[in-house]
Amino acid sequence: MNQSHDASDSRAPRQTSLLKSSAIMASGTLVSRILGFVRTALLIIAIGEGAGSVSATFQVANTLPNTVFNLLASTTFWRQVSSTLSSFRRSCAH
Repeated sequence: MNQSHDASDSRAPRQTSLLKSSAIMASGTLVSRILGFVRTALLIIAIGEGAGSVSATFQVANTLPNTVFNLLASTTFWRQVSSTLSSFRRSCAH
């Protein structure tokens, strides 16, 4: 009975550490999102919201890398998924 009590005591620091680490990551993500929003708002003020060529150029330059990344990331993800499903099918067929 003493040994099982000791095992549960050793898990408590790990759970606390995990919760603390998760809270730090969540707060860092929140701060990053807020600062990114502020940065974008300041860029809009500096460039202007008009339909001028400068704002259109900025929009393309800001959107293009994100679009390319999303395409590459989704391709990589689906390659992995299809490979995993394919090997799973082969193992179930035998």
